[in-house]
Amino acid sequence: MDDNGEGDHGDLGDPTLPSSPVKDKSPIPGLSKLVVVQICFRIGELVNRASKCRSANQDAIFELYARVKSSSRDSSGRVQHFEFMDLFKSYPPHLAGTLSGWKRGSLVDEQSAAFLAITDPKMCRCICKMRRVTKGKHTSWVLEVMSIRETVWDNVDWIKATAFRGQ
Repeated sequence: MDDNGEGDHGDLGDPTLPSSPVKDKSPIPGLSKLVVVQICFRIGELVNRASKCRSANQDAIFELYARVKSSSRDSSGRVQHFEFMDLFKSYPPHLAGTLSGWKRGSLVDEQSAAFLAITDPKMCRCICKMRRVTKGKHTSWVLEVMSIRETVWDNVDWIKATAFRGQ
């Protein structure tokens, strides 16, 4: 399959993962025993899971496999903006996201720079949190990107096989 979402991988759906908290002393910054980690392969499923977590007052970090439609950095070069689209479909919903607070020359800086000036959507693995933003009368979900990197179908297939194991 190519990066445009067309091919033989089909619609992965999303695994039903247990909503168990992370173990104490996680090696991943931002995780604690009060945080649930969710893997999502679809934008719609990400929004649904974020809504459920918000309703349950459950803090969650999401591992999202999607495509970046566009990306740019602000004039200071300290905030990068993304437009995310579904891994399989090009039509909405699309979600906005931002990455900030990285060090210049860091791995996060290098990995996120791969999405600048793209002409075609590029597949990504994004670790993020979701938050609601209200502008005027409009409220929407946005991603707070913690890390992002390019990915390929082999990685998506491996994660799918791991996450769906036993289902």
